[in-house]
Amino acid sequence: QESFDVILDPNHAVIAVRDVLWEQHTRILDTGKDTQNAALEDHPGGIAAIHAATLRAWGLAVCSQAPPHLSLQASDLHFAKQFLSDNGVGNMPLVAISPVASSPLKRWPVDRLAAVADCIIEENSCCLLFCGPQSDGAAELLNESRYADRIVWVGRIHLRRVAALLSSCAALVGNDTGLMHMAAAVGVPVVAIFGPTVPAIYLPPGGKAVSANIDCPYRKTKEFDPPNCVIANRCLIGRRSCIDEVDVAEVTRAVQVILWRMPRPIWRASAGTPA
Repeated sequence: QESFDVILDPNHAVIAVRDVLWEQHTRILDTGKDTQNAALEDHPGGIAAIHAATLRAWGLAVCSQAPPHLSLQASDLHFAKQFLSDNGVGNMPLVAISPVASSPLKRWPVDRLAAVADCIIEENSCCLLFCGPQSDGAAELLNESRYADRIVWVGRIHLRRVAALLSSCAALVGNDTGLMHMAAAVGVPVVAIFGPTVPAIYLPPGGKAVSANIDCPYRKTKEFDPPNCVIANRCLIGRRSCIDEVDVAEVTRAVQVILWRMPRPIWRASAGTPA
């Protein structure tokens, strides 16, 4: 407040456009927060609530069985194939991992994700590390891992190419993020680690949630809004974050179940994992 005369916030520019339209008395069909939160009262799950809100506000019915789907372009699939070949992992089972999240309170400690990656690699797999521009998390994870040479850091690439690389993976392990929804939309099983947010609202269809087993009066179970701790950027019950309660073994087991269900390849028998 003392350093700036004016702050221009492009994140909320769309709100200004909406307000102008309202002042013009334009008819607006809006699936905004209020409509979606009202739909949550009657429909379990965030996607079901969004479908219901779309029907209420726009009059458009969405098939309840329709899974999220992201179409992939041939050029991006070619990039993914070439990228994996260039990094020597073209024929290996792949698991995507990502330490990033929109809030520190939603980030599982990086050393624990590195421990999960080590367990995955010990079963003769390889990991793709997705961090985008947030390179600090990538460097920390590689430093914590015992098998950094078996972790391929993807780096900054276009989101279409991120989706193509995700489609080559057997699973994604990470926090409650947009990447989680991208993976689900290209048919990749998700193991999502949740802290202050609620899997019942945000977990994509078919995903496996591993959650903090802590009762918190500030966690929002009937709203799409972020929890109060995320808004305040601090835990409101005196912890660093409830996500710290999530156990490495539980996340590892969830990933192993996905890998064991894959068609039996040579790597699985040699790793000595259950049939």
